[in-house]
Amino acid sequence: MPAALPPALPAHELLRMTSQAVLPVLQSAVDTLSPELRRAARFHFGFPGPDGAPPPGRVSRLRVTALALLCTSIDGGPVERGLPAAAAFTLTMHQAGIHDNITDHDAVRYGRPTLWRAFTLDHALQTGTALLTLAVRMLAVSGYRRRDQMTTALMDGVVGNSEGQLADLTLDYTTGGPVSPEACLAVAEAKTGPIIRAACRVGALAGTAGPEQVDDLAELGAPIALVMQLRNDLDDLWPPLTGDTTPRRTDLRHRKVTYPIAAALADTGRARDRLAAYLASTAEPSPQDLDDLVRAIERCGGRERTEAAIHQATAQARHRLGRAAPAPQAHADLLALIDLLQRS
Repeated sequence: MPAALPPALPAHELLRMTSQAVLPVLQSAVDTLSPELRRAARFHFGFPGPDGAPPPGRVSRLRVTALALLCTSIDGGPVERGLPAAAAFTLTMHQAGIHDNITDHDAVRYGRPTLWRAFTLDHALQTGTALLTLAVRMLAVSGYRRRDQMTTALMDGVVGNSEGQLADLTLDYTTGGPVSPEACLAVAEAKTGPIIRAACRVGALAGTAGPEQVDDLAELGAPIALVMQLRNDLDDLWPPLTGDTTPRRTDLRHRKVTYPIAAALADTGRARDRLAAYLASTAEPSPQDLDDLVRAIERCGGRERTEAAIHQATAQARHRLGRAAPAPQAHADLLALIDLLQRS
């Protein structure tokens, strides 16, 4: 029988500690940019303006940054040595996020304008490129023994995410037609999986984990990517009561087929037919139309099937984590983080 794990750090405390440790490193890196790039990057990250006031809305919760940081300690060592690795990963992830907002035409995130809307498309593209360059530079001067492997892992994550972004475009019903639930899962893994694998691999390489353990930990990428994407799909249709003013139901409005929608389309009956008819049309939906369509998705089992898929992916993530055999405290804390990702 496996030994009991030590108590995990509460997830909210883990995120708070991650923010306190990583944000100053990010801010120092961003402040090395030229004034115009620095202004755009500081806005994107939600750093205080010249008057010291924080921007409206909330900032990223750094959940995947916490994952990278915790992976540093799978050998039982201190997480503090992983700060440059976690910061470099975060810069890379935000480069992907800036470009994702452009591709998806997202005008608002976390209750405030996205970078391309607040500034210009050119600002967003160039700032994303600058963040990626900062990440590579940060690893180059980090002193990590395996910094070349870490840089390769980050770049593999960027290339994989770019390939997944293009695959994501095939989920547009108006141009691609019907999409199966299985196709949605494949695209979610292709889009987000490479970034999560990079977080795990870069974090583990910052410590002393051996090659096999690093590879095993990177296998968390696929199930955690599914957990995060499926939860995001549900939140877009059924917003959590968090006070976040980010516009919702954008995928449904733009006729992009996410997993709950594809699962509903696999059903039969009038509710399913109404949903299919809307997706095949070009009419602009009213708020009432969207409410009715969301109810149709739920009646067709879209919400229930998505929750079941999240539960299955979470179980797979927990199993793969156990196979990587992390040190007991890292194991407990990573399990707590996986459970947090399942819920929000």
